Amino acid sequence: MALFSLLKILMFLFNSIIFFGGLGLLGIGLCLKIDGSSLTDFLGVTVSPFTQLLVVRYLCIVIGSILLLLGILGCWGAIRENKSLLLLFFIIILTLFLVKMASAMIILIFSSTVNVLFAHIDSWAVRTLQESYDKKEDITKMWNTTMKEGCLHKLKESLEKNGKLIGGVGLGISVFEVAAMVVSIILFFKIDDISYG
Repeated sequence: MALFSLLKILMFLFNSIIFFGGLGLLGIGLCLKIDGSSLTDFLGVTVSPFTQLLVVRYLCIVIGSILLLLGILGCWGAIRENKSLLLLFFIIILTLFLVKMASAMIILIFSSTVNVLFAHIDSWAVRTLQESYDKKEDITKMWNTTMKEGCLHKLKESLEKNGKLIGGVGLGISVFEVAAMVVSIILFFKIDDISYG
């Protein structure tokens, strides 16, 4: 019985962290959406509608909403001892975990193609600049505002330098996900034992 109570508390704490993280991301995304023109004003360019779809604010809103719902799902399932919600929580976390592991394997398998990709991006950027710089005002303004110095080499250096940090954070999140899955599935099976035992 004491273990069951401890697991419920752990599940509640895990999901509270997920909930507040999602709430924070959602808040940031909504603030950026409400006052999104500040970014384009700062850059001094007109952003096309397609580019606006790729802005970070939408990513923050979507991920924040998913985390918010996932946190509510896990907390509610643990507090109410609802097997369906706990199982749904487990399935969602398992799916996210498997997608992340598959992505990591793909990155490891195709890591040798990164240099080829960077070379392609480098040649594409140079070609685009040669064709469009000083001929298209938006491209010239955007380039002059954002590219005080070359960024491709800095991005490559940053990825090489911070690759271990990114991997460590990913591993930490994976451990957290596995712990959440273990706690949720133990609670799932213990609910019947406590209710009928």
